[in-house]
Amino acid sequence: MTLVGHNLMFDGAVLAWRYGHRPKQYRDTLGMSRALIGTLLAKHDLNGVARHLNIGGKVGYSAGEAEALAAVKGIRNPSPDLLANLGYYCATAPNSDIALTREVYKRLAPQFPEAEWEVLDWTIRMFVNPYLLLNTELLAKYRVEVLTHKDKLCADLGVPMTDLRSNDKFAGLLQLNGATPPMKVSHTTHKKTFAFAKGDMDFILMGEEHPNPFVRELVNARLEVKSSIEETRAQALFNISLTGPLPVPLAYSGAMNSHRLSGTGGYNVQNMKRGGTLRDAIYAPEGYVLLVADLSGIELRT
Repeated sequence: MTLVGHNLMFDGAVLAWRYGHRPKQYRDTLGMSRALIGTLLAKHDLNGVARHLNIGGKVGYSAGEAEALAAVKGIRNPSPDLLANLGYYCATAPNSDIALTREVYKRLAPQFPEAEWEVLDWTIRMFVNPYLLLNTELLAKYRVEVLTHKDKLCADLGVPMTDLRSNDKFAGLLQLNGATPPMKVSHTTHKKTFAFAKGDMDFILMGEEHPNPFVRELVNARLEVKSSIEETRAQALFNISLTGPLPVPLAYSGAMNSHRLSGTGGYNVQNMKRGGTLRDAIYAPEGYVLLVADLSGIELRT
């Protein structure tokens, strides 16, 4: 049996984890839309995809439809009557999620490459049927280490963390130590703003070449303090380790120009730091082997 849905990572997980239903193949119209419609749509929500394909879409609900949905909102265990009304809405309403998903699938499926069905299925299955295990003790220790390191960094410099995090206060620190804060034009406001991001070349060069060593330390400390990726990943993986195996959330055709998989869900297992603790905290169950491949330069070559 094949299961079709929009954002099947969610619905597939509910069906598998709560009801034990695992189909032979998953076909996710969200991934199909990213691959086939791509950058023509800024957002690939079901309603937006349906409208783009001239299928229709929701402009509102009829009284019966609104009543069926509102009646189960916030209710953990709906009665048989409430579920029956909801099921009737799902099966018969012309613009229900089920109807729109069916029509989107009919429109996109003939254009989807045959060889990609298996890849699309894998991306859902890696999340819905997790196998990888996590070392809870290692993650708990590392989570504390990340926070302690940032505190020590600030203490060694004699600068409050709030001053490193705040653009205005950090700019004042640079000026006090003989450095001119680099500026750039914001893409969103089109006004001048501080160029303190890790991709701002003038800022990076300041951290490498400024004649005042304290300024170099300030810049590098700012970059470390503002970066929360290790902190948030450690917390996310620690929380998951308390519940069971690691679901791997990857978006099929998430990078809509090159069509590579992209990370989603708060942690991306594709770009964990080589030799890092987070990588070491993930391991294979007994009888399996975990292989790690470095594909950092592959995207623009394939």
